[in-house]
Amino acid sequence: MREIHLIKKEMGDILSEKAYFFAFFLQLVIVFGIVYLGIMYAMFENPENGSSMGRKIVLIAGITGNDSIKDVLENVGFKVEVFKNRDEMVKKIKYGKIALGVISKNETIYVIYNGGNVLSYMALSMFNSGVEDMVRLRREKAIEEAGYDKKSILYPVQIVRIPIEIGEKPEIKIKSGEFIEIVCSLLVPLILILPVFLSMNMISDSIVGEKERKTFEMLLQLPLNGTGMFIAKIFPVLLFSMMQEMLWIGILKMEKIPIYNIILLLFYLFILNLLFTGVGVLISSHAENMKEANIFMSLMLFVATVLFFFPPKGDLVSLLSPVSTIVKVATDPGVEIKEISLSYALILIISLITIYLGSRAMNGERGVRA
Repeated sequence: MREIHLIKKEMGDILSEKAYFFAFFLQLVIVFGIVYLGIMYAMFENPENGSSMGRKIVLIAGITGNDSIKDVLENVGFKVEVFKNRDEMVKKIKYGKIALGVISKNETIYVIYNGGNVLSYMALSMFNSGVEDMVRLRREKAIEEAGYDKKSILYPVQIVRIPIEIGEKPEIKIKSGEFIEIVCSLLVPLILILPVFLSMNMISDSIVGEKERKTFEMLLQLPLNGTGMFIAKIFPVLLFSMMQEMLWIGILKMEKIPIYNIILLLFYLFILNLLFTGVGVLISSHAENMKEANIFMSLMLFVATVLFFFPPKGDLVSLLSPVSTIVKVATDPGVEIKEISLSYALILIISLITIYLGSRAMNGERGVRA
């Protein structure tokens, strides 16, 4: 019961701290920004992805005279601008006024683009798609005119796609490999790890901040042992962090980004939060002020970021990598417990060791300052 009073006090401190609300809204902006980044990546990889969302980027292509290629460009979504001569068109391309220029002579198509303009590469992707359709139609026509069967020549193998749906069919914001690849492999784990990193800063501020305000000694006078104080300190931080995790998952689902195995995913994120909260307690127990704590935490977060997102090769590293596990659990609706049990067990053991050391550190603080 004594711990409950301290938990209430810590919750009040969190809710009254403006910096935490700023960090929360900053994460909110980051979450929506990351989703938008995934959309933009998918659109640049394949411009047709944007049309399904009503966000299609309209690019301008230039031609000279009444070029026969005009219909091809318009069919793939270009706004076509006609120029009197090649030099005038090249000048517009050079200064980024148009994405690319096309000149068709006889059976040769010349494509002029600015290698330093990102939109030019997006335009090239659109153009290639249109030209492929044009070439295919011309081939079919030529084969038919020659009296041959176009299907047996152009399509000797028929591919029949039979999807097998397990459970409810997910709604996906953009049904493209590019969007699913970037979102599931990088952006989803990045979003879900944000509260984990914040939890370490919060616990550090809770302990070291009280040392600087000279109120930590008052807490040590409470009739609580180090373990009880440790629990009272970390519980509000874990609660706040897990509420954020659930909110971010809800936003991702709202944005029609498929997230599977939510219970398993939340359990893994809880273990990660335990690990980083324990590390935060260890750092705070040895730091006398926020400057020292921030130096150690910045180093810890840098190392964690490198190991999470750029891990060295190796089976053990792969098992310990939270990004790999989050991707596996969140994106595979048919994941089996045995596939992830070793990864969960290793992180859980490390987290429990960290929690134990953190509790001992709090007991040590109590003994030293008593």
